[in-house]
Amino acid sequence: MAIVMDDLDHPIEPGFNHWLAWNVIPVERIPGNLPQGAMIDTPIHMEQGIGYGKHYYRGPKPPFNWNHRYKFTIYALDTKLHLDASSRKKDLLEAIAGHVIAEGELIGKYQRKHK
Repeated sequence: MAIVMDDLDHPIEPGFNHWLAWNVIPVERIPGNLPQGAMIDTPIHMEQGIGYGKHYYRGPKPPFNWNHRYKFTIYALDTKLHLDASSRKKDLLEAIAGHVIAEGELIGKYQRKHK
């Protein structure tokens, strides 16, 4: 599987990529607190590209009290991907072209509360 997370309401770059991962082993639930790194094996195996400037899931982070929509797109693939750790969303989408056997998306709205 491959996963892409985008901030649809980013004020400078709508659709700003927050996270991408590939060669994700299919599981019922992806656990929280995923570690940093281009490749992780625990709690599940996945490779993480450059999203939000880092190799890890950073989650929603809208500034102030703004509402932002975040879109998770999940791709089921018919092949293992061989991408460089410096890969970005464009590279991932090029690599999966012709290999997607199913896909789905979830859009959620997030508002960070400041104290």
